[in-house]
Amino acid sequence: MKLDRMLGITMELLTRRRVTATELAARFEVSIRTIYRDVDLINQAGIPVASFTGTDGGFELMNGFFLTKQHFSVDDFSVIYNLLKGMKGAMGGQSVLLMQKLSSLQPALLNGGYHDKIVFDMSTSEREKEIVHPLLHPINRPRIIAFSYTSATGTLSQRKVEPIKLYWERGAWYLEGYCLSCQAKRFFRVSSKGYMEGKCRMTRTYIVSRN
Repeated sequence: MKLDRMLGITMELLTRRRVTATELAARFEVSIRTIYRDVDLINQAGIPVASFTGTDGGFELMNGFFLTKQHFSVDDFSVIYNLLKGMKGAMGGQSVLLMQKLSSLQPALLNGGYHDKIVFDMSTSEREKEIVHPLLHPINRPRIIAFSYTSATGTLSQRKVEPIKLYWERGAWYLEGYCLSCQAKRFFRVSSKGYMEGKCRMTRTYIVSRN
């Protein structure tokens, strides 16, 4: 568990410029003292983490540091590879490209020299693919999607939403977006029947430029 947490801390530092011990403690549900011990061990492992005090204090990786394949075991690569493999149905080409990059770093993933120990089953129906794939583009670029929406009371309306993130949780895809009609963030579930949470139907989805 400690190794998983240390890897998680390292990934947090790679994706964020600076993070405090308090934030890390809350993120990994441990004490601040434990975070300091973990950071010391991360430094001892050869990953240079700088510590800053004061109101803008926290931890950050030293400039110029990046992870190489020497920092990952075959087990680590296998977990990431199989996660991408399980998402291939929904993510399409993006997932395949990342899998190819990983296999170039660790050929054992492709040549049968390593057996899968963890399998991620993130099966996506054809109807879900029709919805998920078009959502990837507006999430990555400044776009607004528009779709018909049927409320719990049966009222039909047209909604325009700025997509923020796609989630996979408990066997279903969810879209988080900023609804221009509600002027607030909303979550929509993408189901195999082509509906979203609250009976939000993605029929004739189209994309318009953000003003």
